[in-house]
Amino acid sequence: MNALELAQKFHDTYELLAPSFGYTTREETRVFDPESPNGRLMCAVCDQILFDMATASLAARVGLADPNELNLIDTLDAIFGEASVIVLDENTTDEEMARLFNPKGNG
Repeated sequence: MNALELAQKFHDTYELLAPSFGYTTREETRVFDPESPNGRLMCAVCDQILFDMATASLAARVGLADPNELNLIDTLDAIFGEASVIVLDENTTDEEMARLFNPKGNG
C-alpha cells in the first residue's frame, strides 16, 4: 500500500465512521481530492507513517529497539542476510557491478 492508497482508505473510513461519533464532516472535503491542500497534507502524513513503520520493522528485524540507531550496514544485513563490504574502483567490470547490485540475479 502506498501513501495515496492509505490516504484514500483513511479518508473513506473517516467519512464512514464520522456520523457514528456524532461528527458531521465538511461538505467540501467529503470527496477525497489528493490535489487539494488537505489531500496533499493527508498523503504526506501517510507517507511519513509508512516510512516510520518500515523503518521500525527493519530495525526490529536487525534487533534494534530504536529505529534511529539503524544504519546502512544494518540495512544491508537485513536485506542480504550478512554484512558486506563493497569496494569499487576503476577496474570493476560491468559484470561485477551487475552481480553486486543484483545479487539474486533478478532483472
